[in-house]
Amino acid sequence: MSETPASLVGQVVHVRQDGTTVRLSTAFMAPSTVFSRGQEFIVTDEVLEAGLDRNGQLLAWLSTLDDLSAPIGRGPWPEGMSKFIRGTPEWSEARENARQRAWRLPGRDEQAQALREVQREFGPSMPTHSVVQRSRGEGAPPLTR
Repeated sequence: MSETPASLVGQVVHVRQDGTTVRLSTAFMAPSTVFSRGQEFIVTDEVLEAGLDRNGQLLAWLSTLDDLSAPIGRGPWPEGMSKFIRGTPEWSEARENARQRAWRLPGRDEQAQALREVQREFGPSMPTHSVVQRSRGEGAPPLTR
């Protein structure tokens, strides 16, 4: 890390990975906060102090803010980047909620525009079926019911 931890105070950081936990308070028995992908928080002196391990060393997330594979990144959530990962339950729920809001709009043109926006933001729905083909092998007659 090229900068001092104190220079991070006041900066916004964003969470890239669901379930990331960060201790935000030094209060006795204060729990860590569990963040969802896309949430943000501001680094304060208390966050830095709460982030010290038992040896007085800062936790790793402070030194990996610029690593794109790290769970926490520098700055606010990137504009235009989805907070959902395609195929996850959160993605499915958000996509379905957006579709339901679109269908509740009064006019057909508004509905169509809103549904196109859902398609643009979330992409196509996940497949809801699968095809299983069974065969006996080369030269054998096909299985029939």
